[in-house]
Amino acid sequence: MGGENTSANVAPLAAAAGNDTQGKGKPGGTTSTAKPKRRGRKPTNPTDTKRIYEAWATGRYRTVAELARELRTTAKDVKKALDRSRPPRKKSTP
Repeated sequence: MGGENTSANVAPLAAAAGNDTQGKGKPGGTTSTAKPKRRGRKPTNPTDTKRIYEAWATGRYRTVAELARELRTTAKDVKKALDRSRPPRKKSTP
């Protein structure tokens, strides 16, 4: 009786030590409440894209990074907006 490890004896000790014996979630008994990320292309704002393209078309900015600094966004976002607003390439005929 003194050295037996039954579930009735172990569970209170494990709970006091902060260990979860149920096997749920992460160690320590915490579970993640974050939703899984949505897949696919992220939604874009057409007014922002137009504003970026019009600013670039003025010719005032020499680099995409300079325009991004002025608009307080990343160069990657500016480049993507410019790519979205450019007309598509014409197909070449063979």
